[in-house]
Formats: sequence, C-alpha cells, structure tokens
Amino acid sequence: MKKIAEISILGIIWAIAFFMYLLPVSELPFGDVDASTHFALADTMGSTDKSLYWLPYQINQTYGFASNGKIWYPPQWHLGAASIQLFSGERIVGFFFFAAFSSSLIVFGIYLLVKELYGSYQAIIASLLAAFSYRDASVYLFSQWPQAISFYYVPLFLYFGYKAILDLENRKRYSVVGTLILASQFYFHPQGFIASLLMLVVFVLFISIKEKKLPFKFNELILPAVILIPLVLLFIAFPLGLTEELESAEKAPLSRLFSWYPDAENYKDTYPSDYFSYSSSHGLWTLPLLLLGIFYVLYRRRNQDMLILSMLVSYYLLLHLDVFGYSSRVPRLMQLESLIFYPLIAIGAISIASFFKQNKTEIKNIVFGVIIILILIFNASNSYQKLNSAFKDTERITKEQLEMTDWLRNNLPRDATISDFGTITLAKIKWLRQLSQRFVIQNPENPNYLLIDLSDLYSINAVQQIQSLESQEKSLNLTPIYDKNNIRVYQIG
Repeated sequence: MKKIAEISILGIIWAIAFFMYLLPVSELPFGDVDASTHFALADTMGSTDKSLYWLPYQINQTYGFASNGKIWYPPQWHLGAASIQLFSGERIVGFFFFAAFSSSLIVFGIYLLVKELYGSYQAIIASLLAAFSYRDASVYLFSQWPQAISFYYVPLFLYFGYKAILDLENRKRYSVVGTLILASQFYFHPQGFIASLLMLVVFVLFISIKEKKLPFKFNELILPAVILIPLVLLFIAFPLGLTEELESAEKAPLSRLFSWYPDAENYKDTYPSDYFSYSSSHGLWTLPLLLLGIFYVLYRRRNQDMLILSMLVSYYLLLHLDVFGYSSRVPRLMQLESLIFYPLIAIGAISIASFFKQNKTEIKNIVFGVIIILILIFNASNSYQKLNSAFKDTERITKEQLEMTDWLRNNLPRDATISDFGTITLAKIKWLRQLSQRFVIQNPENPNYLLIDLSDLYSINAVQQIQSLESQEKSLNLTPIYDKNNIRVYQIG
C-alpha cells in the first residue's frame, strides 16, 4: 500500500511538471537560440524516415563550419522527437509534446536518488521544487532540450553508481545498469556524461579518504569499461568533429573562484540577467534551507552525505570553468544546479526536526506541510507565469508565416537561397528557414529568391518600414510567385 501511495505521489508530481512544460505548446512553434535547429533535425528525420549523419542543407549553410557538415551530437533525442511526429501525425505539436515530456523527466531521477538516500519527505520536496524550477523552465524556453535530458540522467546514474560502490553483493548488476545509463547520457549530450563521471570520481575520492582505501578493486572496472568504451566509440566522431566548442576564450580572473555565479553582463546577449540570480531561479526563501542542508551533510558525513557533497563540489568545479577559459559552457552547466540544490534544500528542511528532543515526527510533518505550501505560493507561481506568458503574439511564427513556409517547402528547389526582408526577429527568420527546409536568411550572397514578409510589420503597425519596403518592392518590377497575407515571394535568379 505504501509503494502504491509513493508511486501515485510521484505520478502527480510528474503530471504537474508535464502540465507546466505543455503551457507554451500550440500548433505554432516557439523557442529561440537552438529551438528551430533541433526541430529541423527531427523534422528531417521524420519527413525522410531516416536517421541523420550529415546536416540538412539549410542548417549546413549556417552551422556546418562548426562540425565539417556533420550533426554535432548523436541524434538520439531528435530521433525520439521524430518518432512522436510520425506516430502522432502532428509535425509541430508532436515535436513540442516530446520536448515537454523529456523536460518533465527531471522529477524522476531526483525523486529516486533522494528517496533512497534520505526518505520520502525529502524526495517529495526536492522533486516538487524541480517540477517548478524557474531555471529549468528558462532552459526549456532556450530550447536546450537534448542537454537537459542528459543532465536529468545524472541523479539516476549516481544512484546506481552509489549502489555499485557500496552494495558489494549486487555490485555487478548495479555497475552494468549504471554504465548503460552513462552511455545513454553521452548519446543525448556529452555534458551530462562528463558531469556524471566527475561526480562519481569525486565520490570515490571522498569515500577512499573516509575509509582510507579504495572502495573497489581495479579489476572490477573491467566489465563497465568493456561495456562503455564500445558504446561511446560508436558515436565519438560527432563531438570530436566540433571545431568551435573546444576553443578557449579569455580566462576569468582568479577572484572568480570566490563568487558563485559568473557576471551576467558577460552573457547579456544570450542569457537574461535573472538566469544568474539565485532569488529568481530558486526563491530567496530557500537559501537558509540550502545552507542548513549543506551544514547537515558536512556535519554527518555519512555515505549518502558524501555523495551529495561530491555533487556540490563537482558542480563548483564545472561552474568555474571560465577560470580556465571555457566560459561559453558555464551558463549551460548551471542547469545542474537544480539537481544538487533541491536535494540539499529538502535535506535542510527536514533536518529541522532533528534539533528538537521531543515531538520530532510532529515537527517534521509540520515543516513538510509548510515547505509544500511555500513551494506552491512562490516557486509554482513564478514558473507558471514564465511558461504561460512565453512567446506571445508576433514573438512566435504566425499562422500566415507557417502557411508560407509550407508553400516554400513544397514549391521551391531544395538548394534555394531566399533573401528575407521584413521578418522582425532573427529567431523568426531561423524558424522560417527550418520550417520551409530552405535556406532563408537576411542579405545572403547570390540569392535566387526574395521573401518580402510584411505580415509582422502590419501587426505592429510599423508604417514607415512598410512604406519603405513596399517602395523597394515596386522597383523590382516583378510578379510574385507567392502573394498571400502580406507575404510575397519573388524569383530573381
């Protein structure tokens, strides 16, 4: 009966997370940064019924230089999205349904790890915080979906790694399952793979110091290595083909080691300032509980505490890679924070009862209830507002623009180069490119088609811009091959 109740509670928390991530989903696509590119990789597989190795033409024209024309990472996430597109028959909704589903999986790994190490109350608090994570909602809207699911496997891998090290009787079974999870992280995105390995290595170091000996024999690493190495080598060509990701930027000063977050000003063109704020990301009310949780695990230093500490120390190291010149990765790695802070917050909250000599159970129940209420009041409302208000009106592709991209896809040659005039944001131009599966861009060399898109400008009543473009358009003295909803396409070459 208890197990059924626990499964039901976890199911409710997951359903809440899934509901939250479905809030922005409609028949019109959304997302900035890499959203349209991730869509295009899945869409190409879905429309051709094949997996990918080489980038589609329209992506290769803009990003191919970074990977010699190959896709950047194994196409596991995109293959899943393509499968949902095919099975559902929904090109747009199917893709975003999968993105929302994969993002909602954050709650499972956290729940399992915290439940097994500390108990149900801590697991419920940590996973509910994850369901309403403002930081992870931001990453979802930034469209870093393959990276996110790779990170969400970290607690799951660490659970099996923890058991493989400490459960001698079942070590082989846990190590095999953990190794397969680690390989799957690599297939989604190498960053989760690297984070998991680092955290496990730090944990082994902590346990070795504590026990004054290694917790395993070196020959016990043979089986995991025999499984992992071939699985990684199958797809190692993808990340090794990247030419830009490994280039160092200017190193941050050593004083950066004494600050937690990097300076938001350094990333103002790509990330909003609230992404680097603890208060915005987690709620300032959780900070005392986080500090209490850190104190609690430092004071006890039991095996499960050492695992949580290894996660915290590893995250600190990854968070300060900019000291070594790898600043571009730091904001992405900040998504790990939820997986570490929320368990610590939950541990700190429930540990309050341990400071009382009497009525510990009653106090624990009261604290648990208060924390759940605080999460619903503060964290839930902030994340709901962010997701529900995301990409409104002309911030996302309109029905008229979507209709036009269908026409481009069905009527223009695959290698068409289309010069865009009038579309109001770079993100929307990217979406026009990927939805049409044609190379749509501003000011290309040697275009053979012109796209005059006045639909957004009419929506925002940009009279001067409309008049300027219409004047230039008249001087073309050409007949449009597409003319609908204030959008026109001309063939010029």
